[in-house]
Formats: sequence, structure tokens, C-alpha cells
Amino acid sequence: MLKNTENSYGIISRTIHWLMSVIVIIMIIAGFTMVNLEPSSLKWQIYNTHKATGLVVLFLGILRILWIFTNTQVEVPFELPRWQRVLARLNHNLIYILLIIMPTSGALMTLTGGHDIDFFGLLTIKSFAENKEYSTVFWNIHALSAFLLVASSLVHIAAALYHHYICKDDVLMRMIK
Repeated sequence: MLKNTENSYGIISRTIHWLMSVIVIIMIIAGFTMVNLEPSSLKWQIYNTHKATGLVVLFLGILRILWIFTNTQVEVPFELPRWQRVLARLNHNLIYILLIIMPTSGALMTLTGGHDIDFFGLLTIKSFAENKEYSTVFWNIHALSAFLLVASSLVHIAAALYHHYICKDDVLMRMIK
């Protein structure tokens, strides 16, 4: 089934979810690694790939949100305590917001920092007029959103594993099959 039902995610939602999960994990690792590397051609290659892939994350994040608004909402199991249902929705929404804020702030940090974004050699987004103050603000937003995304993702993963192994319900399996 392509589309979601009230009780399960369709193939499109599952594909976007797992694709973004893998990309974001790699991006987080690359981001924390590249800032600690000494200047070298490898460092700049990682930066360029990170920036281009950030635009892919932004596109997929927007696509995912549009898909949510145009598709059936998968319901959180009603038998869960209300506080768990509320926290689950809040954490999902935080993740979606961060998947927009993080690549947007990264792109704006780059462009106001006087650097272009080369999108895998297909097109180049030219830098705005360089403004170090704005670039620093966007860097702070980008860094904070990285830490928040890691934290909210860990909560998301822990909750999925809790439901699968402790509650033994179908919460995790709805996103797998």
C-alpha cells in the first residue's frame, strides 16, 4: 500500500522515514567530525558534501511534511496513556521542525558566511553579501538544532524499542512493515 492507514504507514512514508534516518545519522556524524578536522582537502570535500546533502534533507523534510498533510494520519494507539500520546506527537513534531530548521540554518550560515553551495556539481547557489554576524547567528541555530535533533531522535528510537520489546505492541512494526 502506498498510502498510510489509521493503523500503519504506507510505503512512501516508510521510505522517506528510513531514507532520512540514514542520511541524518550520516550528516550528524559528518558534521561533528568535519568541524574537528585540520584544514585539508578531505575536510573541504566533507564540508561540500555535507552542504549539498543538507539541501537533500531539506527537500525530503518538506516532502515528508507535505505527505503528512495530504495523507491519512497514523494514530498513536489509544490504549497508551494520554501523556505518552501527547509526548509522542510533540517529539514527532519537534523532529519535523528540526529537519527544516537545521538544513535551512546551515544553508543560511554558509551563504551569509561568504561561501557558495555546490549541489553535487549540478548547480551552485551563490553566496549572499557576506555578513559574519548573521552567519554566527545561523551557526548557533544550526549547532543547537543538531543537539536537539540528536536528543529527540534518541527519545524517538528509545520509545520505539520500548514499545517493541517491553510493551510488545505494534508501534515499531507499523514503520517497518
